[in-house]
Amino acid sequence: MKRLSVCLLLFCFLWSNINAQGTSKALSDSGRLSGDWWLLPALPSDTVTGHLPKISFDLAKQRFNGFTGCNQMSGSFRITADGITFDKNIITTKMACEGYNEKDFIANLLRITRYELKDGILVFLIEKTPVSKWVRKRTVETVALK
Repeated sequence: MKRLSVCLLLFCFLWSNINAQGTSKALSDSGRLSGDWWLLPALPSDTVTGHLPKISFDLAKQRFNGFTGCNQMSGSFRITADGITFDKNIITTKMACEGYNEKDFIANLLRITRYELKDGILVFLIEKTPVSKWVRKRTVETVALK
């Protein structure tokens, strides 16, 4: 019984250290998430409207706003030790944009479970699968598929 108690205490100690390291890494990464990001288009349909999607994070308020490529959007998000989730109540303006599937854009945003910041690029992932890439500055290259 004494041996089991010692093992249990050791496990709890190790688990709390692992958990604390993961949390502190996520929190330090999240600080770099703050501000504006523009989509790196992967498909011609990403810029069919002639406009580039944008997202801006306010970490203090856990809110975001931006542009879907057709309409303005805003909502809330939550950063956890291992990822990010967007609240399903995303508000958008109601302009119609021919040839642009905004419904899929929003649906993909709601499916995001994680993000990575690598070499100045924000990558949204669904589990381990990259879904979209975002950059800090809008450049001519970011709209190359227009």
